Amino acid sequence: MKTRIVALTLAALFLGLGLGHDGPDQDALNAAHENTSDWLYVGHDYGQRNFVNVDQIDESNVHELVPVCMYQVGEVGSFQAKPIVHRGVLFFTMLRTTVALDASDCSELWRHTWQPRAEERGLSQRGVTIKDGTLVRGTSDGYLVALDAATGEETWARNLRTHPDSRENYTNPPLLFEDLLIAGPSWPWPHAKGWVAAFDFASGEEVWSFNTVPDPDEPGAESWGDMDALEAGEFQGVGIWDYSLDVDREILYVATADPKPDVVFPLGYDNLYSASLLALDVRSGDLRWYYQLTPGGQYGWDASQAGPLFTATINGVERDLIATGGKDGRLHVLDRDTGEPVYVVPVTRQKNVGEPFTEDGLHMCPGHRGSLMWSGPAYSPETEMLYTPTIDWCTTWYAGDAEQYDEEAEGRSILERHLTASEYGEPDPFDEAIGWLYATDAATGEVAWRHQFDKPMLGGVVATAGNVVFTGDVDGNLIAFQAQSGDVLYRFNTGGSIAGGVITYELDGKQYVAVMSGHDSGLWGSRGAATAVLFSLP
Repeated sequence: MKTRIVALTLAALFLGLGLGHDGPDQDALNAAHENTSDWLYVGHDYGQRNFVNVDQIDESNVHELVPVCMYQVGEVGSFQAKPIVHRGVLFFTMLRTTVALDASDCSELWRHTWQPRAEERGLSQRGVTIKDGTLVRGTSDGYLVALDAATGEETWARNLRTHPDSRENYTNPPLLFEDLLIAGPSWPWPHAKGWVAAFDFASGEEVWSFNTVPDPDEPGAESWGDMDALEAGEFQGVGIWDYSLDVDREILYVATADPKPDVVFPLGYDNLYSASLLALDVRSGDLRWYYQLTPGGQYGWDASQAGPLFTATINGVERDLIATGGKDGRLHVLDRDTGEPVYVVPVTRQKNVGEPFTEDGLHMCPGHRGSLMWSGPAYSPETEMLYTPTIDWCTTWYAGDAEQYDEEAEGRSILERHLTASEYGEPDPFDEAIGWLYATDAATGEVAWRHQFDKPMLGGVVATAGNVVFTGDVDGNLIAFQAQSGDVLYRFNTGGSIAGGVITYELDGKQYVAVMSGHDSGLWGSRGAATAVLFSLP
């Protein structure tokens, strides 16, 4: 009760100071890439650039950074949150909890806890989105929840399209544009094939939808091969990883997962629209184009990134581009109008990719636990570089087990067969997995520098006008690099694994760096208490 009273008192004070959350409005969201005091979307802005035009902290003084404050959530579990900031308030999520903090001193303003209404799955939560004074987040039991940004009061909760026998969830935050709430489940199985849809924000009524596994009468259905199973809904879903938005073109970009459960041997079909970047008309959902990173889903390679969006001069011509990537360990840069690749460059080790499996085992890199996860590249218009965090972790695949799978397939459901197949890819021991931060020329893909980490890289990356790139590793270190050379300028251990956001913003003339430190989920080798840590210059 005492905590609740304190939270309400702080919220009342917050409103009394004239800092109430009646925004951001659509104009502010459209111009968020120019905003230095707010961080309005998980990648800072609709274009997911992870860049802020601030230089108070620069290459000459970043070594002087000190912790300002820290806030411990007091909960155990995966902490992969990507925070946002609006009008001096920092918002972040855990599995069920949403927290609002004063973004200058870590004071708790309010805290909301979701009570699950169905079975939970995919026990991770990565963020919240904001518009017109309302926050929206997903849950692990298939709901989207709206909260008043000023008080944390729950205003509605909607189970949008969940099949009664499925266990869909929403790990990543939705996207809000005008009167549309755009969302799709991260884990759409069993019995749900996967989709992304736009809903009327006020009523929840569906405006349009796009199936990530086509219905039998839709284009792309033939790419799944087994039409009877497809019609019966036995093919398992293709989930949603990431969104970005080109406001001028009114194109929504969506990054999709591989088929679930993971199909880990060649099936001979492309399986549209898995492991793809989709370009959809944001108002109608019509497909403008798609680009499939890895057809077939045989390696468990999702497409995890839908950005950054940026402009580069290539052969004397200025072109609008988008970067995408995923677990295939390559950075794909595409033309935003056509989806045609401009270049594809490895950003982690590539070994035996595409080679046939053998009975003795084919050692292939990256494996099904690499390479780009939920934290995507940053783009700096100052250096004209992309900064990409990756995982270098290989897998051995066995052909003999795939043959056994075929022999035992008769009479078993596709779900059972896929689950059997997924047992035959063996990852290398964790102590052989490493991480990278790649800095590449955004126009050509040429590697400018790279930095190796002892463990996989999961933390966010942010570039600034101060010639500094910030990120964090799973050993808990906040690290600052010189943006052009890759020299390490600063390192501070936060006490927990950094598997979520690393962001920066400016309040009252002071630049802050915020870091989410805690438990990375258990798979990646580090743990810690879920903690938000703020840094600034003395």
